[in-house]
Amino acid sequence: MAPYKGSSKYHGPSRNKITEETGNGNDLTVGEDVEVVFANTNDSTLTVTIPESEEVDGRRVEIVDEGGNAGTNNITVSAGSGNNVNGSDQDITLATNYVRAVAVYNGAQSAWTVTTSAP
Repeated sequence: MAPYKGSSKYHGPSRNKITEETGNGNDLTVGEDVEVVFANTNDSTLTVTIPESEEVDGRRVEIVDEGGNAGTNNITVSAGSGNNVNGSDQDITLATNYVRAVAVYNGAQSAWTVTTSAP
């Protein structure tokens, strides 16, 4: 039987909140329990900052253009201080409607690898 939340053997996230919604210019720094960000850029651009360096190797965060307006109002994906995105300290801009970005943390390189896919 797998360990359950509350068990002394459970080492997963708390699961109190695994999704986050943001929009209307409300930039977001992804919290430790958040795995999926639903970004709505109907009214303005926004920035989603993926967590800073002391992360778990293999951690995954998905960013979804929920409103389908990233082509007009872009979503910027930024790494926290001390981290890189795809080997660079440059942000990534999501500019395709309904785009989905998946960020996976590589502890050996203190970097996030971000891949995108469009519908």
